Amino acid sequence: KNATLPFDTPWKIRTYLGGIRRMKRLFYFDLGGRGSLKVRGRDKLEILKALGTAIDRMNGRPLGRFEQRPVNM
Repeated sequence: KNATLPFDTPWKIRTYLGGIRRMKRLFYFDLGGRGSLKVRGRDKLEILKALGTAIDRMNGRPLGRFEQRPVNM
């Protein structure tokens, strides 16, 4: 979806297991309730964290968090 979001939009990084057998750890960047970047790998997780840090730095306060989901969900 093409949408313009305000600067103070909260964000989350969620982790979950994906793939056919749910063996792959995936990371999902959620910005203001809109699903966004879905990546796999620790190096790409660091990019998502840097993106969240940049959003926090622009706002001058923390707006997001890293949320780990249970394995069985």
